[in-house]
Amino acid sequence: MMIPVINKPRKDELFSSWITRTAEENGLSINTFAKAYLGAKNEKTTGITNNNANARFYSFVNNLFFEQQEKTSELYRKVTTFDFESMFMTTEEQARYVNNVFRKQDKLNPPVNTLIDETRICPDCYREDLRKFKQPYLHRIHQLSGVKVCCKHKKVLMKYYKKNHLEAKCLAADYTEITEGLRCQESMEAYADYAVRLFQSGIYTNIKLVKQIIRAKTMELGYSVKDKYQSMYWDIRNWKYSDLITYDIQYFMRVKLIAAEHMKPEEVVPVIMFLFPDADEFINNVGKTEQIIIDRTCLVCGRNYCTTKYAEKIGYRCPHCELKTPLQDRFRQYINNLDKEYIPQEDMTSMNKPVKMFHEKCGEIISIKPRAFLFEGVRCMCEHVLTEKEVIKKINSFDYFNFMSYDNDNDSVRIYCEVCHHFFTCNYHKFLKSPRCKVCNTRRMTAEIFEERVYNTVGDEYTIIKSFVDQKTKVVIRHELCGNIQKYKPSHFLDGQRCKYCGKETKRWEDSLKLLAEYKKETGNTNVPKRDEYKGESLGRWVQSQRTRFKDGKLTERQIQRLKDVGFEFDPLEAEWLRKYTLYEKYINETGRTDISKRTDFKGEHLGGWINTQLKKYREGKLSDKRIELLKKTGLIK
Repeated sequence: MMIPVINKPRKDELFSSWITRTAEENGLSINTFAKAYLGAKNEKTTGITNNNANARFYSFVNNLFFEQQEKTSELYRKVTTFDFESMFMTTEEQARYVNNVFRKQDKLNPPVNTLIDETRICPDCYREDLRKFKQPYLHRIHQLSGVKVCCKHKKVLMKYYKKNHLEAKCLAADYTEITEGLRCQESMEAYADYAVRLFQSGIYTNIKLVKQIIRAKTMELGYSVKDKYQSMYWDIRNWKYSDLITYDIQYFMRVKLIAAEHMKPEEVVPVIMFLFPDADEFINNVGKTEQIIIDRTCLVCGRNYCTTKYAEKIGYRCPHCELKTPLQDRFRQYINNLDKEYIPQEDMTSMNKPVKMFHEKCGEIISIKPRAFLFEGVRCMCEHVLTEKEVIKKINSFDYFNFMSYDNDNDSVRIYCEVCHHFFTCNYHKFLKSPRCKVCNTRRMTAEIFEERVYNTVGDEYTIIKSFVDQKTKVVIRHELCGNIQKYKPSHFLDGQRCKYCGKETKRWEDSLKLLAEYKKETGNTNVPKRDEYKGESLGRWVQSQRTRFKDGKLTERQIQRLKDVGFEFDPLEAEWLRKYTLYEKYINETGRTDISKRTDFKGEHLGGWINTQLKKYREGKLSDKRIELLKKTGLIK
């Protein structure tokens, strides 16, 4: 049954928004429309709120009344965020998502995690669309992972908080401003601009290639894993968008970037932004790659369908013709296509429930989840028996680890760590999943090693008060930014646990300091009037607060130093007095005279009036000893 009235999607319109507009244009309720044209069996579960188009897109396209002028794959990419989100997937994950969209969901093709967690809207875009089209719609660029700001209007996005909604007819009252995960406005704007640039670039890539590009760039810039990326850590701390990286960057670079396959765009994109300030440089490094989604024509039924190279490798063919083959037969065909040595011994009931398989190579019967076998490369343990040459090559690829010996009977390997200069023995396969030094991370760690690791991780931001004893005994550490003293398990601190008191407070303090640095750059000073605002923040009150806290001795040494680094004047009156005194010294050097008329101006300032004021205060006994001594040096006071 074809849809009677259909309009094409608007520019950058999200699939779910297109659906809801189409339902209204045909005079149907959303539930009725979903039941008739989207394959929704249950009226209460329409799938309309699934903004990823999974399980509904193909049914919708097949029911379109007008003749398509573009390929189905191009239309899918046009109304979804797949081009951005897929950059941070493995090729296997990409295949699962494409299968979900273009194939009937069953036990071999269960639903995958959604690409979009929440529906977001820009208030200004909402009003513009309302004026132009008499009806707003949802924009794809607002739904990209990690994007909290509209890159066009620089406004914080709002999120829809109702379920089973008709997005195209939403009211502003149905939305609430995003409050969680917000950072500095400038940083959020930069992230949004960068993410949208990647999204609209037309590049096709995967997380494996992205990680290779990141590692190559860090080497080019001179960042080394041998110092645990300590230099990179401090450079990022001083980076203007540093608040985007809320995780342990050193752990990310040393471990996650090597071992982890599942990575969120919110943690990868900021690293790319830091390494490649110009997005075009990163895009050029990706280069020309083949499209992820491939359009095919079935040689049997003549129908067009979409797939991926990896799906074809497994054995996925025309989705219409495949339905004629029983599910269990298809499952066995997929297993056989990937590896003929594995023979299923029982039927599959779920992609996540292990299935017994006979491995012809070793003669063992093993249990493996179908999903793990098909899309994650999990195999029998006997497949992982490597030659010593292969082990050496793999171990030495991890920069500061050196291979020493390998016991293939129990898969144990002896490794030398260049960081702590110790040897350790561990399981080879476990090491590949988490390439960490066993000495640095176990009870054999000494107090010296622990202190070294703490400094390499956080520098002088934290100070050890009670030193390391063993992994069970908590260490006492002071956070220099807030002065609070807390207890931590050594392993917890090294894994990223930090001060629980000043997370948000310190973040606000650092954000205010950045604003002050910007103010100093614009005005040349840090003397913000108490009641003045700057970029929407009460910067004047914050500046006054820092001076009060300094006088009361409530600022930490680190905070004092951070303020000094931006040229902060803790006592602006004293600073102004010293400036006038320096001007008076210049007057003496140029004129050779110490006496000065009350009405004398020098270099555009009323210097004579200032001198007269100092003499008057001296006679009244209101001048400090320090200022008297300075004025005596000039000869003004005898």
